[in-house]
Amino acid sequence: MYTFVSHVINECKELRIKICVMVNWIRAAVKVTAWIQQYSDSLIKASSLQQNIDQFMNDYDTQEEEEAERQKKEAEHQQEDEEGWVKVTKDSRGVKVRPHSETELLNFYTWQHRHMQKEYIAELRKKFEEDKQRIAVLRAQRKYPQCLAPVGLYCLVT
Repeated sequence: MYTFVSHVINECKELRIKICVMVNWIRAAVKVTAWIQQYSDSLIKASSLQQNIDQFMNDYDTQEEEEAERQKKEAEHQQEDEEGWVKVTKDSRGVKVRPHSETELLNFYTWQHRHMQKEYIAELRKKFEEDKQRIAVLRAQRKYPQCLAPVGLYCLVT
């Protein structure tokens, strides 16, 4: 009888182990299916993605058309009148009128260029003379002791 009881106990233990293993397998399978469901929910469906892309492209096209219309209107406003003047509008400080020429030619004639060079050289000479006078004043203000005379002079030590 003892062997029968021990046999039944062993069978129960094995069955219990098998049940635990089955329960663990079921739990793992439930977790895996949950993960699969979560992953499939995170993916964007092709139809909704295509709708988003179409909507974005339509918005972009309308913005481009509006920008082209705005630039066309602006170009019409920037046309010259018969005297070559352009009226500039939409400025924060008010309406301004300016000549059409974008760049101004400096020193167009050779005599203008020579005149500018002479003025520049005269200004440099004037600055040089001022610097010479300032240096002379600074040198005159320096007072040296006898033994610290400028280089080239001999000192008498007493």
